[in-house]
Amino acid sequence: MHPARGRPNGSVPSSVSSAASALYRVSLHTGLVLWRLAAEDGAAMSYTDAALARIWHRIPAEWQHSSVGLAYGRFLHHRASRNQQRLPEATSTFFLRNEPQLAVLRDLVVAWPAERPLRVASIACSSGAELYSMLWTLRTARPDLCITGVGMDLSAEAVARAQAARYHRADRELARMDDARLARLCEPGGLFAAEDDALVVRPEVRANTRWLVSDALDPALSFNLGLQDIVLANNILCHLADDVVESCFHNLARLLAPGAVLGTYGVDLDVKTRCVRAIGLRPLPSRVAEAYEADQAAQHAWPLIYWGREPFDPRRQDWLERYASVYTVPG
Repeated sequence: MHPARGRPNGSVPSSVSSAASALYRVSLHTGLVLWRLAAEDGAAMSYTDAALARIWHRIPAEWQHSSVGLAYGRFLHHRASRNQQRLPEATSTFFLRNEPQLAVLRDLVVAWPAERPLRVASIACSSGAELYSMLWTLRTARPDLCITGVGMDLSAEAVARAQAARYHRADRELARMDDARLARLCEPGGLFAAEDDALVVRPEVRANTRWLVSDALDPALSFNLGLQDIVLANNILCHLADDVVESCFHNLARLLAPGAVLGTYGVDLDVKTRCVRAIGLRPLPSRVAEAYEADQAAQHAWPLIYWGREPFDPRRQDWLERYASVYTVPG
């Protein structure tokens, strides 16, 4: 049914502002026409997406963040997610990539009982930056704790780099840090020790850590890794098809000990919300916006690239479930 049927000349509801009205007409009329073109044959698809992208770029930023603008952006992102080729073997990672998320984990660990070991895992750990970042953050906050870490990735090459724990200034893992930040991280008690032309993760940071080549969908994952108190699965689920993401989410849930936490961002938000509810995870309300917006590259990529992340929208009733990056198992 035509969206404007019942209103003469395709008029919009009176509650829609004049600024949003223009966007409303653009998204309804131009967008629907182009989508119909795309449905006619495969050759029209690239033209259609290019035309839709041009429309998006011509919309002022304040309109893009309106409720109508966000709806149009989600329409574009849905197309990108459906049509663009996924990169299931992506190995891009960075040290201290999401410090607000790490701060949430640090705050939880501050109250961890001293006599109780803490088990942490990084799923799709790539070359180790995420797990080392977490271990350094937690061990700095609680040097008295016995913390064990496990990193798992499908790529044997990535796991070998993680085990080596040796990085160079030109490596991608360090690309988001300036020289001053790296110098501070090489000070006593820091993450790295400088050795010749390399930065090596300090022995006290990587102590009691093991690495596995495995698949996050492996039914034996919980047996191979054991129950964990903190599980991170960041920036990997977005590269999988939606049905695979749901299977992976449920498999990761089997790793969670009672009272454990799951940290995850970089995943389709509708799928994540659905999985969180099905599994019974509770979102933690701490630093939600800061952690969600920490990866500026993903913010800028939305809505035209499948791994892009929509703007934080606290007007949604489900905003906490949708945008949180840390969830806990009740109990």
